[in-house]
Amino acid sequence: MGINGVIKKSLYPINSRLEDRIKEFPLVGVANDLGFNKNIVISKSKNIIAPPSLFPKYFGLSKEVVDSGIGQFEVSATPLQMAIVANTVRQEI
Repeated sequence: MGINGVIKKSLYPINSRLEDRIKEFPLVGVANDLGFNKNIVISKSKNIIAPPSLFPKYFGLSKEVVDSGIGQFEVSATPLQMAIVANTVRQEI
């Protein structure tokens, strides 16, 4: 408990429904939009697929979402995924 009986947001449990987590924590939706947890198809004709970068789908506490945003939780990103992220951000600027 925080001050005056208020629960600290950093420690409260997160709703188990993915839709609810995406609404409350936009970072989860951004990771999905950037292609985390999905194979990267390099060539369909030659069936060349790069392994996915991983962004956690399930969190127990809101603090874990925040930690993921700065790469301190269960996030793993390949250099190819980071190039996709950089290209996406550059196009939106």
